[in-house]
This record gives sequence, structure tokens and C-alpha cells, in this order.
Amino acid sequence: MPGLKPGDSFPDDVVFSYIPWTPETADVRVCGIPTNYPASKEWKDKKVVLFALPGAFTPSCSASHLPGYIEKLDQIKAKGVDVVAVLASNDAYVMSGWQKANNVKNDDILFLSDPDAKFSKSIGWADGERCSRYAIIIDHGKVTYAEKEPGRDVTVCQPADRHFPPQMRWFEADPCDDGRFPGHLLSSSTYKLVVQLDTCSEETWCSTK
Repeated sequence: MPGLKPGDSFPDDVVFSYIPWTPETADVRVCGIPTNYPASKEWKDKKVVLFALPGAFTPSCSASHLPGYIEKLDQIKAKGVDVVAVLASNDAYVMSGWQKANNVKNDDILFLSDPDAKFSKSIGWADGERCSRYAIIIDHGKVTYAEKEPGRDVTVCQPADRHFPPQMRWFEADPCDDGRFPGHLLSSSTYKLVVQLDTCSEETWCSTK
């Protein structure tokens, strides 16, 4: 399967593994119990931002990719996003430890395990036994955004000012502004994502070439 694209249905029967955060297991020295996370079922009626990366505790993922989502989490949730989830092929114990190491509590961001990169392989977005670096937005079971990094850099799946892809960044100056976002001039591709998260129709998208 050559990846996902806007308009596709999110695949059925997708199940990940994770360890739910609890106050009792918040200490990094305490292990929780892995459980299945039925993503297709859980996300059927929700708006979800899922981003995948090669590995927990690895340099780029730890230094820039994950911190970008933590930094912009409130802005993402303010757009009506119900779930933000990070996915890697590390087991649930490692993903849970990474969550604690980054002081992410509750279900602010779900740290999900894709064992053997099974899901990522199924959509053609895996690198051997690891997940490729990609981002998917799912709105009530439908894919509205899906991009895989073309190279090793974080360019199309990172919502942080220093690495924001055009689809996921608010620019201070750009030749596209219809007045809906006072004080912000948006690139056309940025506008598309913002409109998607605002559940507006494609016909309202601004377009600049």
C-alpha cells in the first residue's frame, strides 16, 4: 500500500500497544502494564493528529520532533483535535518511559507502540523494522492530511516554529490572508491545514501559486 492520502478511510482493525499514564506509575522507575489500544475503534468519532518517528530516545526525535508537538499542544487542541498520538516501533515499556522522561502526563499525548512497525509497513511507510517519519490527520475516520518525510530531516510532520512544515505552521508574513486569522498571514498550504482543523470546506481554501 503506497501510503495514505487525503480522502482515504483510516484502515480498519488497527491496534497498537501502550501503557496508560496513571499517577501511580508516573515515576520513571515504576512499570505499568501494556494493553491494546484499538485505534480504529477509538478514533472513529474523533479528530486525531498521529505522528510517527523512527525511535524513542533517538537524537532528532528527542531533540526536535517530539518537543515540537509538546510545545504546540495547546494550539493543536484548540483547533478541535481530540487526540494527539506519537507512534514508534519501540515496545510499550520504552514508549511509556519516553513519555515520563518528557514529563507528558495523562493522555495529553498518547505514546503508542507499533510492534515490528506492523501498521507502518501496512501503509508502506516503514524503514525496515522501524516506522518512517510521517504525520496523519484523521477526522472521524477519514484521512485529511498524510505526509511522509522525503529525507532524514523533519520537514513535513513537525508543528514547531523551527521545523514547521508549510502545512502545519502559522507564518508571521505570507501573501495569503482572508481576514479569518487577524495578525497572521498564512501560506496557502498552512491555510489548508488550519481550515481542515476548523472543519471548513475545501472551497474556502486560499490559493497562491
